[in-house]
Amino acid sequence: SSSSSSSLSKESTKGANSLANTYPHNEESISNWFSESLPEGWCIGVCTTPSTTPSTSTTPSTNKGDPIIQNSTQLLHPEEYEWGQTNFKSDASRTSYYLGRIALRSSLNTLLNNEMRNINNGIPKNDNNDNDYYIQLFNQIQTNPIRKDYHGRPIIPEVALGSISHKGEYAVGLATLLRSTGSDCNDVVNWREECPVIYSDDDNNDDDDDAMSNGVSDKSGTNYPSTSESSQRGIGIDLERIDDGRGKRIARKILTENEQKNLGGLEEIGVSSEEEVMLRFSLKESVYKAMHPILCQYVGFQEAEITPFPDGTAEVMLNLTSNAHEQLGIVVQSASWKKVGDFFLTSASVGVAPTNDV
Repeated sequence: SSSSSSSLSKESTKGANSLANTYPHNEESISNWFSESLPEGWCIGVCTTPSTTPSTSTTPSTNKGDPIIQNSTQLLHPEEYEWGQTNFKSDASRTSYYLGRIALRSSLNTLLNNEMRNINNGIPKNDNNDNDYYIQLFNQIQTNPIRKDYHGRPIIPEVALGSISHKGEYAVGLATLLRSTGSDCNDVVNWREECPVIYSDDDNNDDDDDAMSNGVSDKSGTNYPSTSESSQRGIGIDLERIDDGRGKRIARKILTENEQKNLGGLEEIGVSSEEEVMLRFSLKESVYKAMHPILCQYVGFQEAEITPFPDGTAEVMLNLTSNAHEQLGIVVQSASWKKVGDFFLTSASVGVAPTNDV
């Protein structure tokens, strides 16, 4: 097990070095912002920092400025780099795109290493078949670009779920595995273009960052398929500045009347009512991202009520005008939040409940 885990690290370094030789160095390098387990999966935060910033730590930090690697192109697939160069005129937008890809790649790599070591139980895995599977999966992630699907979501191996969020010089990636063992490794997911996207127990799904409240029309009408087994179908992550300055201005647009009346419940822990508007906004973004692989349709901000609690959890009540959440049996499995530096970090997991419909 230890030798297999070491192989992952060696392959990661090898891949990074080969990419570093492909492109010239940028003026900014990428730093590790934080790395930790959330209820919905493993989350990695990254940010930009001047290349002259000295390396003072090799451990994850919640402070900007701990370099993970010398240059952003070392963590990008060549196709991702070229896509950013071709599709973004703004340096800021291009950097934001790169940061999101790097954050998701890092979260997937960390997740695989953690699975290899079985960190949660403190017992390294000893099954060589499992180790071989993780190495194959890791190699696929290294050798394939993380492309966008029709809806803007990242295409990653179908045994995983992933989500991205970015704000300026900061980005976060969230990833989780849909199964922990396997005898073979699937190719990169070929996303279906039809909506809604519902998968059987053998056809799992993943999710992304930009395909949510901008909305995508439901192309399939009202005859929604059903599923016979409950399972995780989507995860979502979102990053919003705490002191955004928009709280009062967007409250009526983002919150239901009931939510507006209930503002102020977090003042005891130092979150003002105006800041709470941004927190609820962020939680809705995460929930909508997590639901999108199931719905593939527009969801308005008034179609969900979310109540954040001081312990970092949140209660979600869905009230979609299409009634799709009841027809599909959508269940919000978890919704979480925390402060990270100057940001609210929110995440959500959505599944489909068992149904007897045919």
